[in-house]
Amino acid sequence: MPVTYEPIATATATGSFDSLYFYSIPSTYTDFKVVAVTRSSTLSDWRIRFNNETTTSTSYSTTILRADGASVTSTRTTSTNGITVGRIVNVADTYSLTIIDVFNYAGSANKTVLCESSADLNGSGQVMRTVGLWRNTAAINTIQLYHPGENSFIGPVTLYGIKKA
Repeated sequence: MPVTYEPIATATATGSFDSLYFYSIPSTYTDFKVVAVTRSSTLSDWRIRFNNETTTSTSYSTTILRADGASVTSTRTTSTNGITVGRIVNVADTYSLTIIDVFNYAGSANKTVLCESSADLNGSGQVMRTVGLWRNTAAINTIQLYHPGENSFIGPVTLYGIKKA
């Protein structure tokens, strides 16, 4: 069966910014995908959370595999207030690309998130693959992408709905 991607919304943050939100996400798709091109004033990770759930609890967990051409690391976090989805770079005129897939977001099961992020660090570069889990059975209707502790987040970020034909 062919899969159809439909753009739902696009946001571009410029200037001093730490979060982007997508509200009122329709439940008419099977999955959704977020595609983000980002840059910041500092090199750091950024996160996603759903339905304005911001408390540190057992709701979110993340497993990350990161490589930079010289080394590979793996980390796992639990009891956080969001899922780490990518790396934002701080090199002039250099951006990172992050693709976030959320499966069965309107279903009644816990939500699985798969992310891939790539950044050119002015010649060195880094790739990151993440799998995350939101332990909540509610349909996702709000997404927050945020950069903890920072106030610089440059887009664009596009949210796509995915339908099976």
